[in-house]
Amino acid sequence: MIQVIERVFGIIEMLSKEETLRLRELAEAKGLNKATLCNILKTLVDLGYVEKRGDSQYALSEKFQSLAYSRAQKSSLLSIAEEHANELASETRESGTVTVLHNGQAILIAKAVYNQSVIINTDVFNNLTLLKSASGKILLAFQDEKTINEILKKELSGASLEVLKRELKAIRREKFTSHEVADRQAYAFAVPVFGPDNTIAAALGICIPSNRYTESHNKEIKAALDRISEKMSYIISLI
Repeated sequence: MIQVIERVFGIIEMLSKEETLRLRELAEAKGLNKATLCNILKTLVDLGYVEKRGDSQYALSEKFQSLAYSRAQKSSLLSIAEEHANELASETRESGTVTVLHNGQAILIAKAVYNQSVIINTDVFNNLTLLKSASGKILLAFQDEKTINEILKKELSGASLEVLKRELKAIRREKFTSHEVADRQAYAFAVPVFGPDNTIAAALGICIPSNRYTESHNKEIKAALDRISEKMSYIISLI
């Protein structure tokens, strides 16, 4: 075992159990001389993972804690997404999805396909885009204006750009959108799922074969999406 790495993680483990620790307390607990300990702590402070507070007191920084929080949050989101995609599929007897935005791409993280005699071609789930899917447009509509402009200008220009901006503005107002899936003979619907500070965390969607869809379904579909997305938003806010 590499000794310096063992020492670093030993210090981090100690700091994770206390709000702050003094240099003397760390040195005694880890059996290190102060010079060696100071060098390790200085490196951790310089990297932003440990903070020095007052006279020889140390604590884990927000940067370090955010690493653990981000990992836990992502893991929790996957679990929440799977559970509620299944709930949506069970309630509506259609296909439920949860999609997130990552590096400018719409990424499907959960899907539940209800076992009907006629189902959609599930390849549709592998071709989600921000501009040509209900979930993608929901994710894009709730980004800040700078992010929206950066993404749209890569794909569109002129009149098409302005038309889509108006569409996204309407989606943001309604918190709901629908989309006819080209060549797939299906209709997709989506609503936002919010996280802390009312920022968008995901899009909850549903996809229905066109031979089973009628406009009379809209009210029922939106009610199911709204109810489950609100439930997801509440759970995510507690993470």
